[in-house]
Amino acid sequence: MQLNLLTKAIIEIALIFCALLVIFYFVRGTKGAGMLKGLGVALVVLFALVYFLANELDLETINFALDGIVIWAVIALVIIFQPEIRRTLTKLGQNPLWVSEKKGNAALIREISDAALWLAERRFGAIVAIEREVGLNNFAEGGVEIDGQISAQLLKSIFFPDNALHDGAVIIQDGRISAASCFLPLSDNPASADFGSRHRAALGLCEETDALVLVVSEEKGTIRIASGGMLSGNLTQEDLQATIEKAYSRKAS
Repeated sequence: MQLNLLTKAIIEIALIFCALLVIFYFVRGTKGAGMLKGLGVALVVLFALVYFLANELDLETINFALDGIVIWAVIALVIIFQPEIRRTLTKLGQNPLWVSEKKGNAALIREISDAALWLAERRFGAIVAIEREVGLNNFAEGGVEIDGQISAQLLKSIFFPDNALHDGAVIIQDGRISAASCFLPLSDNPASADFGSRHRAALGLCEETDALVLVVSEEKGTIRIASGGMLSGNLTQEDLQATIEKAYSRKAS
C-alpha cells in the first residue's frame, strides 16, 4: 500500500507522540517526567519541521538521516529513563492483574491502622504518606528504598525511636511500602505555624499532591490525617480506618 508524503508524516508523528505518552504514563511523578515533557514536545516539533522541509526541498541527505532518528531516539529514551523503566517492570511483576484489589486493600488498611494506634499509645511520632493519583516518586527517591509488604510490625519497627529511619516519612505506593526516611516539603501556610514539623510536612505534601498523609503526634499521642491541604482532628480507630479506606477507593476509581 502506497502512502503519500503527508500521510506518512502524520502517521510517524502520531506514533512518536503515542509512544511518548505511554512512557510518560509510567514515569509521571518522577524526576524524569518533567524532562520527558520537554523532550517530547521538542522531538515532535523538530521532527515535523525537518521532515516537511526535507521533502519539500528534496534534501536527500537529511531524508536519509531522518530514517535513523526514530531508532536512535528510542535508544536514547531507554538510556535516560532506565531507572523508571526498571521500576515499572518491577511493579508489573509484583501486581498481577488477577489480584483482588478490594481484599488486599482491607488488609492494608487494618495493618496501617493497627500500627498507628500502637504508635499513638506509646507516643512514638510517625508520618505515613499514601499515594493516590499524583505520583510521589520524587519524594520516595530521596529516602531509603524499602519495597516491602505493608505490615503493622514493619511500620512499628521503622518508627521505633531507636531506628535510624524513624525521623522521616514512610511512603506507600501501589499497596507497598516503597521508601522510608523521606523528607516532605513543609507548609508555608500561616495556619500551620502552631503545629510541629511532622504536621507541617503532612500539610506541605497535601498542598502539592493529592496524597493522604497520616500523622502520629509524639507530644500528644494523637492521630490526624492531612488531605487536600486540610488537617483532621484526632481520629478514633473507626474514623481512621474509614478515612484510609476512602483514600484507596479514590485511587482505585
